[in-house]
Amino acid sequence: MISRKWRRNMDKLDLELFTSLAHDRSMNKLALTYPLSYSTIAKRLQLLEDEVGKKLFIRTKAGAEFTLEGRKFYYFAYKTLLTLNEGIRITQYSDEEDNEVFQFGVNNPVIRVISPILLPMMEKQNLYKKWKIQLSTSIELPMLTSCEVVQMAIVNQNDYIPDNVASIELFKEPILLVGSKKHKKYQDIRHTSFLLRDARFIIPKRGYPLRELIEERFFRAFNIRPKQIIELENSCDTKTLVREGVGYTLLPRSSLWLDSEGLSIYDPHEENLCQRFYLIYPKRLEEQHKEMIAFVVKSVREQVDFYRDNEGQKLKMS
Repeated sequence: MISRKWRRNMDKLDLELFTSLAHDRSMNKLALTYPLSYSTIAKRLQLLEDEVGKKLFIRTKAGAEFTLEGRKFYYFAYKTLLTLNEGIRITQYSDEEDNEVFQFGVNNPVIRVISPILLPMMEKQNLYKKWKIQLSTSIELPMLTSCEVVQMAIVNQNDYIPDNVASIELFKEPILLVGSKKHKKYQDIRHTSFLLRDARFIIPKRGYPLRELIEERFFRAFNIRPKQIIELENSCDTKTLVREGVGYTLLPRSSLWLDSEGLSIYDPHEENLCQRFYLIYPKRLEEQHKEMIAFVVKSVREQVDFYRDNEGQKLKMS
């Protein structure tokens, strides 16, 4: 434990170091990024950990490995930084300019699913002079919605929706195991999961909701400890590497609509392995955007039904 004389409240730099460590997993890399010595960074992170009162990460030969408490705290550290940065940004714009723009957030993997409804949605909501479609992550969008930087957003499953944000489930899709056509075929994942223990997996970075689902409901459910993990943020880049035979990935079925060429798709038949998608919006604005909320919910569900009836039949399970 750190002596009380060294105790002090965490600051913005502490949170930046902590969230950067989650991505880089190396204090040496942080020392190259920030104008701080290795010992100063280590001391700040130790003080941060002491203030939280839990072990947030463990140093290993492979780098910093976050504990369960560390992964939980990462989300709120990221949320705090995002709120501060957005607060700085929005103060640079006048209220008049903000009132003229309707900002709609979309989680990156969902954009192709809902793109057909964007134009009708803009025509429906004609009170605003400008529209801004903000593509972002499932980590950022709930925070942006909470701050009312965006008026509505479509996000994937997230256990940390802020209290002042309402949510409506739009649809859910099973998460499928995806490999290259070059890979050997697995007829039954339950009986051949031991073969996947030596496989390389390409999955989202820590902190992303899909990553949590994969670890809890696939790796643990099938007792799989991947030989190697490659972390990416973009599902398009992930599918490119999978097609080249670099490794396997897991994606919701909706991510494979319109883009499954060259991929072998396997259904793990795990009932709890699915991802839900939600429309979220600030509770304070619910009455103001009541008609728009109903329109978006109806339109997205109809579009999803269309893809299920058409594109879904093209997804041939290996």
